[in-house]
Amino acid sequence: MVGFIASEIRRRHPGALLYFAVFGAMTKGADLEVTSFDDLTGAQIMRAADFSAVFIAATMSPPGIEPPLELR
Repeated sequence: MVGFIASEIRRRHPGALLYFAVFGAMTKGADLEVTSFDDLTGAQIMRAADFSAVFIAATMSPPGIEPPLELR
């Protein structure tokens, strides 16, 4: 979906610089170690969208945050 939206914005606004902000980026491993952008599960999708920059607030390991943020 993000790739479609990015391409639609670029179609309507040629030359637009797109930035993407992520609250919790999922790591491929359970140890949360990230040595490169490719250690994130969504890296391929974000690269395909060709964002100017990606801002990541936090990382999380699989299976991710249990809704709602561990509050039961």
